[in-house]
Amino acid sequence: MPCIAHILQRSITVSLSDSGFVNALAKCRKIVGHFKHSPANAAELQAQQAALEQQQEPLIQDVPTRWNSTVEMVKRLNHNQAAIKATLDQQRRHQNGTSCRDWKLI
Repeated sequence: MPCIAHILQRSITVSLSDSGFVNALAKCRKIVGHFKHSPANAAELQAQQAALEQQQEPLIQDVPTRWNSTVEMVKRLNHNQAAIKATLDQQRRHQNGTSCRDWKLI
């Protein structure tokens, strides 16, 4: 008998891959990767969080084997949306193409 956690994981993974969120989640991962793979970018984000009087917290990268990590990634992006936008504006890195519509979807 399969584990219920694995069934849940597989169901959610398939649902997300078949949904209209695929592009939005890809953009989320790209944004998180931008800050996760560069200490300088992460430091700029932390400085922006401090300037906006937000809690200085790192972004969360989702893990394919843990569906809840995708939820946590999106929550953290939403919570830090203003700091992320300001940092990317300063860096002039709107190449990720995240639009207002994408942020609303997220």
